[in-house]
Amino acid sequence: MNNLLLDGMQSMYYIHNLYSYNFVYKNFLMYDTLAAKDKVKEKVQMNRLEMMQKYWRYYLLLEKRFLESLEYVELHKSNYKSFSNGYALLIQATGAELDTIFKEFCEYSMKKGKSITDYAQYIFKNNHEIVTTKIELIGYDIEIEPFYNWNLSQPGKKLRWWTAFTSLKHNRFENLRYANQENILNILGALYLVEMMLLKKITKNNEDLDVFDESSKLFKLKNWEFKAMMLSEMGLALVGNDLISNKDLLKE
Repeated sequence: MNNLLLDGMQSMYYIHNLYSYNFVYKNFLMYDTLAAKDKVKEKVQMNRLEMMQKYWRYYLLLEKRFLESLEYVELHKSNYKSFSNGYALLIQATGAELDTIFKEFCEYSMKKGKSITDYAQYIFKNNHEIVTTKIELIGYDIEIEPFYNWNLSQPGKKLRWWTAFTSLKHNRFENLRYANQENILNILGALYLVEMMLLKKITKNNEDLDVFDESSKLFKLKNWEFKAMMLSEMGLALVGNDLISNKDLLKE
């Protein structure tokens, strides 16, 4: 009798545990499915307007701060090694924003920590041309290639401006010499380039323009293909409903 009672209790215990397991497992699958849907939602990229609001306006603010610094230190290769706390502040702000833009471009979650190695692996697989992309400086006889020599073996060390950013982040006082004009120029140029790449990516399969409403006052991509060009870049102006060349406008 006792054995039968014991067997019955064990059977009930087994059934209870089996039911509990199935309940937990089913709920886990349901939770996992909902989480997967959330991840899909997270991966839906922003549109052009959202990008301008979230990122481009902030980029223009960083660019403005750099342009203001040129009132005191002329943008020239002979001044490339000039360093200051002002440049340190700009490099850290620009580097932090670039880290965010990298995640956005590579479709990584903003909640997860990623490294320059992770970004390099994604970009080299999909956008290897970044290495040879040149940027012209408007109003200066200067060209930069922020990602020149970038590779997968040493993705962080090959970018001197990224090394400057991380060095300043960990010990600004000891590494202040890295806060120089050359590094802020190149990390800002890198941010500009990746933002332009992101804009091209999100407008590729729709009718949105792949240019921002307000262009950079410092940088211009060399040999870059646009779906559309700003009127000013084509030497045109809109007067009423008519397109007039800037040359004709000056004559008037």
